[in-house]
Amino acid sequence: MGQIKSLQNEVKAVLAVANLKNKISRRVNYVPEYFLKQSNEWIDEFVKQCFLQYDSSITEESFVFLPEYEKLREYLKDTQGKGLLLSGGPGVGKSIILKKIIPTVYTLRNLEVFPVSCYDLHKIINPRESNETVFDKVSQRRHILLDEIGVEMKVNNYGEKFNPVEWLINASEDNNKALFVTTNLSDEALYAMYGKRAFDRLIKKTVTIDFTSKSLRN
Repeated sequence: MGQIKSLQNEVKAVLAVANLKNKISRRVNYVPEYFLKQSNEWIDEFVKQCFLQYDSSITEESFVFLPEYEKLREYLKDTQGKGLLLSGGPGVGKSIILKKIIPTVYTLRNLEVFPVSCYDLHKIINPRESNETVFDKVSQRRHILLDEIGVEMKVNNYGEKFNPVEWLINASEDNNKALFVTTNLSDEALYAMYGKRAFDRLIKKTVTIDFTSKSLRN
């Protein structure tokens, strides 16, 4: 009996190591390790400078560090192996985070990402050369960055129309793709639009930052 118990413990120990390695291998490294070592002030300045570089209308004097950017700072220090879901009203910097900050982070890791507006997913990239759509290009990437999910049009694939965002959300889970999205829709609206399966996967794959601050454009 003792030998059987010892054998069981030995096998369980090996499985525990294998399961841990598998779990680690499936985590996508979203940020360079040195972000973990930087001070809050350094990361806050990094966020600020990204805003200034992306939008020329923002100046040192006019830049406002919203409370939600503190949550972004914490995310950059510990991604939990997840992407981002940035939700809330317009004019609070969600698109700049998606189109400037996240790509810059990936550039620092010598990786290129392809942020797109969901308005463009159905569009053909170069009609003279092929019927490849923006959706086709995004679906081939390991890192999915979608600005304003909820406004997309259906994609036509040989006569079959489907929602490209729902497809990409499911693909991010099935194929271990990084997922970053922005939206003006509430959780309830997202659930109604994409259904339980895609919504659950969206929540599972991302860290949510809800923007409740007022628009900075006013």
